[in-house]
Amino acid sequence: MKYFKHLLFLTLIFSLIIFNNCGTNSAENYYNKGIIKADLEDYYGARDDFAKAIKIDPNYALAYVSRAEVNYIMVDLYRSNYLELVMDDLNKAIEIDPDYALAYLNRGSIKADYGNYYVAIADFTKAIEINANYADAYISRGSAKYELKDINGAIADFTKAIEIDPKNAKPYYYRGNIKSSDLTDNYGAISDFTEAIKIDPNYAFAYNNRGSIKYRLGDIDGSLSDYTKVIEIDSNYTDAYISRGSAKY
Repeated sequence: MKYFKHLLFLTLIFSLIIFNNCGTNSAENYYNKGIIKADLEDYYGARDDFAKAIKIDPNYALAYVSRAEVNYIMVDLYRSNYLELVMDDLNKAIEIDPDYALAYLNRGSIKADYGNYYVAIADFTKAIEINANYADAYISRGSAKYELKDINGAIADFTKAIEIDPKNAKPYYYRGNIKSSDLTDNYGAISDFTEAIKIDPNYAFAYNNRGSIKYRLGDIDGSLSDYTKVIEIDSNYTDAYISRGSAKY
C-alpha cells in the first residue's frame, strides 16, 4: 500500500504557523486541521476537513490529493468502498494542476496496487517528465517494470533513484533483490543490502535477504548474525526464526 504520511511533529509546527496567519474558516486552516487529524489517525475527521477546504476553494488541488490519501488508507484499513472516490479526487487534482507530479505518482501507485502496471508506468513517467529528480517516481516505476519482467528497465530506474537520492534505502533494497533473484549477482546484492542497512539500520527485510544470500554462499555465521538482527528488530518476523533455525542445523 503506497500512500504519503506527513511527519506529525513537522506538520503540527507548520499547521500552527498557518493557523496563526489565516482565518479560522479559511480553506488553508481546514486543510491543516485535516493534516493534523490524519497524523493522529482520525481519518474520518481528516476527510471531513479536507472536504470543507475544497468547498471553500474548489481549486485546492492539494486538498484533493490529501483527501484521496486518507480515503485510500481507509480502503486498506477498513475495506471501505472509497476507491472510486480516491481516483476521482486524484483526477480532479490533475485537472486543476496538470503539472502536479505527486498526483500522478499517487494515481500510478494505486493503479500498480491493482495490477494495472502499464497505465501505472504512464503516470510515473508523467511525474518524472514534470520533475526529472523525483526519486520516488523512479522507484515506483522501477517496481512496476519489474512486475512486467522488464529487469533492465527496473534496474535502470532504481539506479537513477539512487543517483538522485543516495540516502534513500529503498532503491538499494529493490535493486539488491533483482541482483539476487534475477541476475544471480549475489555479491552485488549483498553490497546493495549493506548500503540499505547503512542508511536504515532497522531495515529488517534487508538484513533477512542479506542473510539468505550469505547462507547460500556458505557464510553461516554471517547469515546467523543477520537473522538474529532481524529478530531483534521485529520479534514477529516468522521467516527469520525459520531461516535461523535452518542455518543452525
